[in-house]
Amino acid sequence: MNDKILESEAPRNQRPADVTSFFYQGEAYENWKLHNKNKNRFFVLNIDRVLDLLDISHTKMEADFAAACASVSASAWATQYRSEWDCSHTQIYPANRNAAKTFSRAVSVIEALNVTAARTRPDVNVYDFLRIVPAFYFIDGFDEERLAALEAHFSTLTPEQQREGLGSAGATIQTFSEACLLSVSQSSKGRLLKHLATGYCATKFVVEGIRTFVNSDRFPANLHVGPVLRAGEVSPQHGELPPRKAAARDLLVPRRREPARLIAESGYLA
Repeated sequence: MNDKILESEAPRNQRPADVTSFFYQGEAYENWKLHNKNKNRFFVLNIDRVLDLLDISHTKMEADFAAACASVSASAWATQYRSEWDCSHTQIYPANRNAAKTFSRAVSVIEALNVTAARTRPDVNVYDFLRIVPAFYFIDGFDEERLAALEAHFSTLTPEQQREGLGSAGATIQTFSEACLLSVSQSSKGRLLKHLATGYCATKFVVEGIRTFVNSDRFPANLHVGPVLRAGEVSPQHGELPPRKAAARDLLVPRRREPARLIAESGYLA
C-alpha cells in the first residue's frame, strides 16, 4: 500500500477555533491576557506576502476591516479574548504594517485580509501565511547595571575571544552589544539591548539567544542572567517585577516565512 498522503487528503489551514493558535515562535500562558492587554507586543507575519498575492492596495480595504471587526466581535474569539475589536485599515499602511500591535489589532488584520481574499481572490488561503509573533518575553536579571558590567568585561577580552562564534560578520566588533546582537540576527548598530535593560520586551527567539550568549564561558558566572520570563511572570530570584513596557523599538522580527516552514514548526491551523 502506498503510504504517501494525497494532496487532497492533507490537512488544510483554516480559521482556528482557538485564537491563540495564531502564535508563532511563542505561546500563550497563564494570565497572558491580563499582562499583555493593550500592549503593542504582537507582530503579524507575512503581511506583505499576502497583500502581494491579493494584488490590492491597502487604501481599498477600509470596508473589509469594518466587516472583519464585526465578524470577530460576534465569534467565539471575542469570548476568548475580550476587547473592543476596533481596528482601522491604517494598521496595514506601509509605515505601520510591520510595527508591533496589540493582540486584538493583530488578529483583526488577519481577519481583514481573509475578508479581502474571499472577496477578490478566493483561491488564496491567507491562513497558509499569516501568524502572530508575540514579543512578551524578557530575561530575568538583565538590567542596566548588568549590561554595563558585561560591556566592561567584554572590553577585557582579546579580539579573538570577542569574535568567537561570529565568523566574518564579527570582524569589526568592538563592544559587547555589537557581538551579542549579531549572535541573534539583530542590527549591531541598534539599541535593542538598552531597551531590554530598561524594561521593554522582545521575542522568544531573541531573548533566548541573548541569554545563551551572556551565559556562555566567555563571561564569568557572576555576570550570567536568570531564566527567560514572560510579562507578568514572577522572578524566582527577585520576586514581583515592575510592569514591562511594549516591544523594544529596535527589535527586528521575521517578516516572511514559507508555509511549509510554518507547518513544520507549528503545525496546521484548525
